[in-house]
Amino acid sequence: MSHTLRLTSKENWLEDLPVAVRDAVKARMTLQTFAAGSTVTHAGDAPRHMHRVVDGYLKLMAHHASGEESMLVIYIPGNCWAETAIVAKRPLNHTTVALTDVQISSLSQEDFWDLYRRHSEIPEALCRKFAISLSRTTINRGLQGTISLRGLVAMAFANLAENCPGDVFGNGCSLGVPIKLADIAAYFGVTRQSVQTVVSQLKERGILEKQAGVWMIHDRARLLQERSA
Repeated sequence: MSHTLRLTSKENWLEDLPVAVRDAVKARMTLQTFAAGSTVTHAGDAPRHMHRVVDGYLKLMAHHASGEESMLVIYIPGNCWAETAIVAKRPLNHTTVALTDVQISSLSQEDFWDLYRRHSEIPEALCRKFAISLSRTTINRGLQGTISLRGLVAMAFANLAENCPGDVFGNGCSLGVPIKLADIAAYFGVTRQSVQTVVSQLKERGILEKQAGVWMIHDRARLLQERSA
C-alpha cells in the first residue's frame, strides 16, 4: 500500500466516542470565535484548555532557534489539539494561527481530567490519536526523503483538495483554505523560489492556478500523477 503526504488529517477522536460520552464532553465545552490571522494559542503557554475546530481552518506553527517559523499541520473542522500537553503536563510546544475566521470549542483542563477519569473510552481514543499522529509524522518524513519536490508539492495540494475543498467543479475544485507558498516551502525545508518553480510547472500543465487569491485545482487525478514525476 502506497503512502501519501498529509498536511491535514480528518482525525476526529471526539466524534468516534460513544454517543453518551461524546455528548458529555461537548456539554462542557464553550464556543469562541477568532478572526483570520489571530493567534489562538501560544507556544510556551500552560495548556488550560483542550480545543476543537468547529468551523474554519488553522495552522500549527513551530518556532525555531534561528527565529524562523514553519508550518507543521493544518487543522480542519473536527480536529482537536492541546490534549497532548494536558496529558503530558507540559507547556504548549507550538502556536496556532487562524487561517480563516474560525469557531473553536474549548474544554477546561479540570473538566478534561474529570471526564478522562470517568470514561475509559477517552484515554483509549487519545491513545489511538497519538499513535496515528506519530505514524503520520513518520510517513511524511520518509516521503520527503524519497520523492521529488514536484511530487511533494502535488501531494500537498491533493491533500488540501481532499480535506479543504471549496467549490467543486468537474474533476477539480477550489481550496477553501488560503495557503501561502512560503508555508509550503517552510514545511518542506526548501526555498520559496523552489516551490514557486514547481507551482509554475503545474500551472503550465493546466493543473493548478490561483484566481483572486483562491487556489484552483483543475484536475485532481492529474495532480496525483505528479507524485511520480
